[in-house]
Formats: sequence, C-alpha cells, structure tokens
Amino acid sequence: MALPLHQPYNPMKQIPLFFFRCMLILTGFPAFADPELKPSAQVLADVWSFELPPGVAPKVVFEQWRTQRPTEESHSLALEGLSIPQREGAKMLRVTGVLNIPVTGDYAFAIVAPGFKGSERPDETELWIQNDSTGEWKLAQTTGNPNKRTGRTRMEAGVPRRFELWTMGSKHTVVEWEVVDTAVMDAATGKPAVKLARQVIPAAAIGSRKPAPDDVDGDGLLDSWKKLHAMDLGDSIGPNGPWGDPDGDGLLNWQEQSAGTDPNKADVEGRDGLVRWEIWRGIAGRYVFDLKRHSDFPIGPHEVRFLDRLEIPTGNGDQYGARLRGLIKAPADGEYTFHLAADDDAELWLGEDEKWQGKRLIAKTSNATGSSSIGWKLTDINGRPRPLAAEQSASLTLRGGRSYYIEVLQKQDTAQDHCTVAWTPPGAETPEVIGSRHIVSWKPCPSDTDDDGLPDDWQRSAGLVDAKLQAAMRQAEADPDLDGATNREEWRGGSNPLSKADAPAGQNLLTSETWTTVAGRKISNLISDERYPAKPTLATRIDNLDFGQEGVNYGVRLRGYLTAPADGDYQFSISGNNACTLYLADSEDKFTKRTISRVEVGTRWRSFDLPNFRANRST
Repeated sequence: MALPLHQPYNPMKQIPLFFFRCMLILTGFPAFADPELKPSAQVLADVWSFELPPGVAPKVVFEQWRTQRPTEESHSLALEGLSIPQREGAKMLRVTGVLNIPVTGDYAFAIVAPGFKGSERPDETELWIQNDSTGEWKLAQTTGNPNKRTGRTRMEAGVPRRFELWTMGSKHTVVEWEVVDTAVMDAATGKPAVKLARQVIPAAAIGSRKPAPDDVDGDGLLDSWKKLHAMDLGDSIGPNGPWGDPDGDGLLNWQEQSAGTDPNKADVEGRDGLVRWEIWRGIAGRYVFDLKRHSDFPIGPHEVRFLDRLEIPTGNGDQYGARLRGLIKAPADGEYTFHLAADDDAELWLGEDEKWQGKRLIAKTSNATGSSSIGWKLTDINGRPRPLAAEQSASLTLRGGRSYYIEVLQKQDTAQDHCTVAWTPPGAETPEVIGSRHIVSWKPCPSDTDDDGLPDDWQRSAGLVDAKLQAAMRQAEADPDLDGATNREEWRGGSNPLSKADAPAGQNLLTSETWTTVAGRKISNLISDERYPAKPTLATRIDNLDFGQEGVNYGVRLRGYLTAPADGDYQFSISGNNACTLYLADSEDKFTKRTISRVEVGTRWRSFDLPNFRANRST
C-alpha cells in the first residue's frame, strides 16, 4: 500500500488549479450527460478542473489534491453502479461513499475504460477502502497495478465499508469486482471458490456515507480524537482530514489515529509495521549509480513517505531515484532466500545487525522485471516461465527474534516503475513480500546526525567538514581524492579520504572516471581532451563491467585488476556504443597494457582469445 507524501516538496506550485464544487445529478450537468444512464445510487463527488504540465507524475497530483481544503459544500452524484461517465475536459474527481458488501470473501478490483481500444489504459484512478473498525485505509486498486495478487481485500457480508475513488482525466471509468473465498476450495478446479463473478460494482452495492455519533462529517476520523488534538471538526479533505499530515512526519492523520500518536508531533522514527520511503526526482538515467552520484543523495530527498511493506508501487512518474530503509525482524532461525524485482534498476543491501555500518549488497537487478510478475518468475520470448537471475536472489542465515538493517535503492528512468522485495522463510516453498509484521521504520543513528552514512567524528577527523571542500565531496559515495575508493570505503579501510597515496586495500571494485561534454564518437575524442586523464568530472566505484546510460557526449575509463580463477585459455568480449576499447596488461604494471578488443561503432560483440591465463595472478 502506498501512503501519500508529506508536504515539504511541492512540484505542483506552478500548476494553475481551479477548484469548484458542483451539483452533479447527471440529468443536470451537461459535461456528464449520458442518456443511457439512469440515476440511482447517491454518492458525494468533489471536482477539480486543472491544467497538468508535462512531466508531472499523476501520483504527485493525487497527493496534492488530497490535502486541498474545499471551499463549498459537497453535492450528490447519481450513478448506476460505480461507473464514472466520460467528461468534457480534464477533471479530477473524488467520489466518496459506502460499499454494501453482499457476500463474505476476498474482493479483487479492476479499473477499466469501456469504449476505448483494448490497449488503451483507463485514466489514472485509485480506489481506497477503509476498515471502519480501525480507521485504516487500504489502496485496493489502481490503474498502475492491475495485479490481483496485491489487490485482494477481505470483506464481510453486511458490514459496509467506506470508499474513496480518485480519478484524473476525461475517460469513462468503470470499477469492477470479483469475489473468491480462499477458505473454501472448489472441488472441481482445486482453486478458491468463486463467490461473485467479475462485474461492474452495481448501484445496489454503493450508497452515501452516513454520519456516526462520533464522526459527524463521515471522514473516518473520530470527532473526539480531533478535539483532543485541536483539529477542525469540519475539515474532511484538508490538513485536518484523514489524508492530512500537519506535523509533516510522513504519517497521515488516519495512521496517527490508528497508532494512537499525536498528529501535531513528528514521531515516526522506529515505528513497527512501517518502512521509510525516500524519493529524489529529476534524475536522468536508469541505473542506481545515477542516483548515488546525484548531489542531493543521500541527505536531501525531495519526498518522504512510509509504506507498510517492502514494495514500491507503480505510477510514481519518470526519472526518479528511491530508497527504502529500516529494519526487518526474522521470525525464526534458519536460511532465508531474498528476492528482488524492480523496474528499471535496484540494489538490495542487508546489515549484519541493526546497524547500517555493516550493510552489504546481497542482490541486484537491471532487467526491469514487470510489476505483474507472479511467483517471482520471468518469461522468455516464447512466454515460458524462467526463474529470476541469480543476482536477484540471495540466501542468508538469520537468527529468530533479531533485527537487521535493510536498504533498497531503486532507479526509475521512463515508462513503468516499481520495486518489490520478498523472502522465502525457513520451511516455506514460495516467496512472500516482506510485510508489516516484519519491518520497523528507520531511526537515525546518533553518531551520524546529518544522516549521510558516515560517522560524524570520522568526518571531522578526516577533514571532510572543511569549508573549502564541496558539500558533494563529503558524502559516503564521493571520492574527493580520486583514488577510486569512496569515502565509505576509506572509512571502513582506515585510510585517508583526502590522500590519493593512501587508499584502502582489498577492494573488489573498479574505478570509474567520467569526462562530460566530450563531443564525437571515437576514443580519440576522449584521449585528445585537455582534461584527460588527470581531471575527470566524476570518479566513483562500480562492481562490474556492465554500465551505461551516462547521458550524451561523455567519455568513461574503467580501471582495476583482474584475477583469473583458474589456469587456462580465456576469451574476452566487448560490446558498446559508440566506441570502446579493452586493454589488458601482462601484469599489475599498467605500462604493460595492450589492446585486446575494440568496438568502433554500434553495440556488437568483439572477442579476443587470450591463451595461458594464470590463476591467482592479478593483471
């Protein structure tokens, strides 16, 4: 479930908003005119018209509207089922009401756009359902994630459930449901019994909210709770409504009420059942290292949210980087297999205990696993299932009852986006997404007050807080002395981060140096640049010889040592765009290097056989 963001970062400031409330009985509002529709069930609707600038994520728009304070009374919308007619011009609708549950079971929802081509998506839409006994809201379905695995909601017959349907655009939008009962198996199919076939949610199943004695405006927040915290009883949408976050700690008012915490006091650190989700926007590229080298990472996230599982949902826009972090609690001793699926690129880090200092990379993925992958399988070009690549899984022994630091880095470029972490616990046969029972939200480390991943005392003693040093060079992933080791590696290796002559030993990483604004398509264009080789624009460390998406007009040099695992004849291959050359030395002496393979243009493989390569010898 995705939780809306808090307010410090607002990319919508320049968007002209025109907020109005209207009487939306279908027979009297021409923008919704539909002669086939017979008014029936009454629900409340709020309407905004807007102009959406290019490049703004729909998810961001949803978050902004949830905290817009209304200026007029709500009015009724008459519907024949949960079906929002086509609109004239771009509109944002918030439809609120009650679902009258006909049968007990597991409800799956689908959002469709009838009348449009099968390949065309519906408008951006989210359906939220509230548990009236706890006040908690659940994202039941969204156009960005039609996967039924994450859309099932258990509901009891005869127990009404509040809902909010948010839809942005102009298409005819329909919400459907189907019901199965996982507690009852069909003898013929061996699957859960179907209680209700897929259909449009009918008019008989929806109705208007009815005020409760302690919730007069029907927003799900108790009036007594609002009074206790000096909140406006009549504010059902704005800062004092369920989606508001007056203290800016990332927890919404309905979550604060459920947890029994103060909505006016930031107190989200170390909270059971949540994990911290940080987002950096406006970062080009599709690889995690594009996030790591950004000047705002890791101490300046543009948005902070909290999730109740290790799963970043879809629909967050393009060109952003994200980080999940917190603690996971192992339920029992044994071997755990971790699984990582993401789009576009992601890394999974796990600590030796609760401290981030001992974190290590345990899994990574760059092959853009689709969000609808079920059972942690991919498909080949013929549609046959194949397992996840080895780098997307890791098996580790954990101790029951102990907590471990966990961190997920995700980089999104364009198109679809998501990231999910699952584990297969001891004795289990299938993976399960790591959920609220096993997570604790991040709590800052007292020895790292600026939260940049390095101890404050070490930064001071190493000279990294010197006013003459650029702020970006003080971060954990920076390399101010250009020796190929990051500040984090220098700290762990006990070396000087400002001395190129003092580098940590035993690092299984390569040095990556980038020169930007290098025009041309040949290696000679890089070599002839006056900044090459002494003055790279950026120096960092990577752990493999597969990289890319640096931008345009740049040159890169990777350097390091290669140790052969066994004696024998080796074949080296290289592929790149536009031009690349592979050099290999006869020993650790760089002056013995020679060209062994070259690509002039295009991304085709060129190979070279190297006989008599010696094991345990670095070259």
